[in-house]
Amino acid sequence: MALNLAWPPIFFSGHKLGLALADSTALLAAVGATTQLFWDAEPAAGKLLLPYLAWTAYATVLNAWIWNKNPKADSAASLKAQPKHTKLDEIQEEIQMQAPDAK
Repeated sequence: MALNLAWPPIFFSGHKLGLALADSTALLAAVGATTQLFWDAEPAAGKLLLPYLAWTAYATVLNAWIWNKNPKADSAASLKAQPKHTKLDEIQEEIQMQAPDAK
């Protein structure tokens, strides 16, 4: 359940496509293992999990495709979190370059 709840904020809010793919892959493995356990205990119960397993596999492949097509997405998200460079910062840098020994 935690893997399922973690994916949307990682992917949509955090734009961390690689981390979202790792989460989705772990979820796929967990759903696969759960489906197998349910199938062994009661085949009908395992069959009921097959649509969820298929959906999770599809979502994982789609996440991998999006991550592959956007190689800079993870780094862009980290850049977005950094503060913006303002005009005041530029002026201060220019002053420091003109007078390097001024403190």
